[in-house]
Amino acid sequence: MLTIDKSAPEELNYRPFKGAYSVGEIILHIAHEEEIEVHYGLAWRRGALRPAPALPEKATPASLKAVLEAIHREMELVLGSLDDGQFAASYR
Repeated sequence: MLTIDKSAPEELNYRPFKGAYSVGEIILHIAHEEEIEVHYGLAWRRGALRPAPALPEKATPASLKAVLEAIHREMELVLGSLDDGQFAASYR
């Protein structure tokens, strides 16, 4: 979050080379990966996963942080719903 705070809105569209993810897309990818790891890696939920969030045209550091925080809160609820047996099964 500190790195996002240091970013200017125009930096979120920066791509290090043609075809690369932009800085903002990488930030959203991190949030989506958290969701994937919790659902598939720990909770063993194999249903359809929602698509990765798209970078808004007018993305700001605050708007991207809001997406990360919302996904993180959801994943905390999923993790809080698991019992010790479910966590143990994740490591077999």
